Amino acid sequence: MEIVIVEICQGSLITAIDMEKLFETEYPEVAVIENDCLSFCGMCSRRPYALCEWKTDFC
Repeated sequence: MEIVIVEICQGSLITAIDMEKLFETEYPEVAVIENDCLSFCGMCSRRPYALCEWKTDFC
C-alpha cells in the first residue's frame, strides 16, 4: 500500500476542518501534515487548499 501525503498550511481556511481525523480514520494510507507555511503566498487567505503529492487541490 502506497502512502499518500496531504500537506496543509496552518494559515489556510481548510484548517477549519479536522483533516487529520477526516482522512486518516477513513483512509489509513493517507498522512496529513500541517505546516507553518507552504510558500504559496496569499493563496491560503483566499480559498481553502491542500497539497496532495505536491499537486494543489482546492476545496
